[in-house]
Amino acid sequence: AKHFCVWGVEGNPHLTPSLLALQQQLRTEGFNATLLTDTLAWHSEGKLDFRLDWRNPSSGLASSVMPDHPDVEHNASRFVSVRSLDLGLLLRSARDMVGDTGYVIVKMDIEGAEYPVLRQLVGTRDVCSAVDYLLMEWHSMAAPDLPANVEENLQWML
Repeated sequence: AKHFCVWGVEGNPHLTPSLLALQQQLRTEGFNATLLTDTLAWHSEGKLDFRLDWRNPSSGLASSVMPDHPDVEHNASRFVSVRSLDLGLLLRSARDMVGDTGYVIVKMDIEGAEYPVLRQLVGTRDVCSAVDYLLMEWHSMAAPDLPANVEENLQWML
């Protein structure tokens, strides 16, 4: 038996078929895997306008909920509506599932939305109480007014 579970959240509908195939493969191999497709990690439940790069609809890899993301800026009025998931709620559920002896490891690459999402996770303390390791890809173009130095950045987060 595998001693960990895998959760993934992906909003880009172009990736749904391959992610569902991956989920099935992982489950066949004995992993506890749940991949939430057509869903975005966010700071609240609901629906969001998700912008895709329509220049190459077969791959649709460039995508963001942020309207000023440079890879989707050329067509900011074209979007799909996807479900948003309260990431804090998911992380609290993960913490409850693994208890005090397990680990919650988060790898976050949410194309500019990391700023409002992390700010919410800090404000609710979910980032400290539910997460053991947080690995993030930062997209500074999504927050042009963000302070340049670490100390001011931390004050902005808090």
